[in-house]
Amino acid sequence: MTAPSRLILIPKKLAKYLQDDERDTWTYQLNLTSSEVQQVMRHVWETKSLKMPYYFTTDNCASEILRLIDVIRPQQNLLKQLAYVVVPSDVIQLLNSQNLLANATYTPADNTLRQAQLNDVKQQRAQLGYYNSAKQTLNEIKSAQINPVSSLSDDGQRLRKRQIEVSDNNPIDRHPLQLGVIAIGQRGDNDYIDIGFRAGFHDTLDHASGYSQFFNLEGVAATLRLYDTDDDKPNQPDSVVLQNATLIRGRSFNPYQCWQKRQNVGYKH
Repeated sequence: MTAPSRLILIPKKLAKYLQDDERDTWTYQLNLTSSEVQQVMRHVWETKSLKMPYYFTTDNCASEILRLIDVIRPQQNLLKQLAYVVVPSDVIQLLNSQNLLANATYTPADNTLRQAQLNDVKQQRAQLGYYNSAKQTLNEIKSAQINPVSSLSDDGQRLRKRQIEVSDNNPIDRHPLQLGVIAIGQRGDNDYIDIGFRAGFHDTLDHASGYSQFFNLEGVAATLRLYDTDDDKPNQPDSVVLQNATLIRGRSFNPYQCWQKRQNVGYKH
């Protein structure tokens, strides 16, 4: 991994994502003209004294981006194109479909860089035919802890561009949040058809592209099971059975790595 000399100014919130939350980030440049950017800045200045409501699902940071673009391009009416719930990754996909994204920049979190550092050392040893002993592995882990790598400059004010393999978590590649399921099966001597629906978001069995590792969050899901019943057979199940119903379910799989810098050993949600 190399660190070119060109640095980018970094907002405090982005620094928190990279270091404290240990989250990779994707930054997108909007495909707007200079005059449109100026108009957005004037609109923000005019409304800076207004108190804006914040609701996690409807009026959030992502919806405000669409509102600002609607100010300069009202004919596109972007905010109306989304459902009632505004999800940031939905906004990214909408902007991409409207050709409003000029480019994307991937920035790895500090823990991603530390893992890449260890992977590089292991790969180099394997190519040379060397295999780590327990002591060598421990020394490499300690080295990653004592000499950490980061996407931030030493003063924490700027962002370094680092060369690293891009993670497969770009929201543009994300599968649709809504999921419909039709399945057939057999229970004993009884055939059945399952019909299910999930409003969002992602299950561990779904395609992983566009999501963070170990992410699992489902909301408003239900499955009906329709049995092919036969009146001549005893102990027949009901013809229609509610197989499962979920309001919201989430599971956190965030394994603790020995090279991670944590003040307390444990799980981080």
